[in-house]
Amino acid sequence: MTVIQWKYTYGLQLPDSPPEQFRANTQLAPGSEPISSSRVRYWHRLQRVWLQPSSWVTSQTWSTDWLTMPIAKTLNWFDNYFKDLIQRG
Repeated sequence: MTVIQWKYTYGLQLPDSPPEQFRANTQLAPGSEPISSSRVRYWHRLQRVWLQPSSWVTSQTWSTDWLTMPIAKTLNWFDNYFKDLIQRG
């Protein structure tokens, strides 16, 4: 789950078949099923609980991106604008 959660965030349905990054962390015991079938079985279990809110931990962090991102974009625009003027000039 810790690998997959960055690609498929909360609220997104998981695909039918497990992606390549998904690995079942199982140890083979004598007489146990092959890792490939364990991987699919674990994937189907994950699909069942993925959309349940109780499966997720929420947190809130303070972010100033809403303020700093527009300023950075504006400064970048000015920088590119004046570089373009100098090159044409």
